Amino acid sequence: MRISMKITKAINDQISYEASSANAYIAIGAWCERIGYDGSAAFFFEQAAEENGHMLKLIHYLNGVEAQAIIPAIEKPKSSFESLESTFQFGLKSEQTVTKAIYDLVDMAEKEKDRSTWRFTGGSVVWSAPINAPLEPHTVSFVINPKTMTTSDAPFAVQSSTQFMPLPPGANSKPNIVPGGKNGMNTTIVNNAMVYLPATVDGSGNAKTFPPNGNLTLTGTEQYLNSGWILPKGAEHIFPGSSNTFTVMFSKAGTYSYTCILHPWMAGTVVVK
Repeated sequence: MRISMKITKAINDQISYEASSANAYIAIGAWCERIGYDGSAAFFFEQAAEENGHMLKLIHYLNGVEAQAIIPAIEKPKSSFESLESTFQFGLKSEQTVTKAIYDLVDMAEKEKDRSTWRFTGGSVVWSAPINAPLEPHTVSFVINPKTMTTSDAPFAVQSSTQFMPLPPGANSKPNIVPGGKNGMNTTIVNNAMVYLPATVDGSGNAKTFPPNGNLTLTGTEQYLNSGWILPKGAEHIFPGSSNTFTVMFSKAGTYSYTCILHPWMAGTVVVK
């Protein structure tokens, strides 16, 4: 499928924005590393890699629709900063510019009825927690069939002879075993992987979990689709195996409601036209 010259130019402009943003993040990371803010340096270098990945995806997309990708010349970014706070302010401004440009591209594709570009750039929604958000997990959970609603902790039956060892050894932790086990079995309350990890229940009732930072597709046939626990980037170590982003590709028009299983009063809606 070929795309219009207008869309091609907009995508090439986006490539330029992504490249400039990646360079800016590298410059910020270099400054942080030089000053001794190693954690912030690692964060900005990761952001640079992410922006570079976005740029490559755009280039691959243009190649795939037989359009020419233009690799831009990049202006030298700012390389010295007044404070650590100013680096994040600078990074935020760059992120806002790139995000606005992609939103404009999505709108342009929709107006031109370019479904290929719309699906590529705007058919997906990405959730993440701001880096300055409280260090508590949240979920993005589409509970299409109310019977699939679940909880963060759930009871499981285990043999009474099962021994649980805390990690690390000597940690102040114990399994929550419900008193009154029968027939050689105990009931223990454990973390529910269908909430903790990205997960789906398909139309036939088959449950499946996925690695952190899930990138899933919602076709409209699912009964349940969940993000797993999402924390601000860099805080995932608090809950090993948790995520910092969650991406859903919506392949069918409709209105999709979601909630946070951990904070049920937090809810939202995605409208796909």
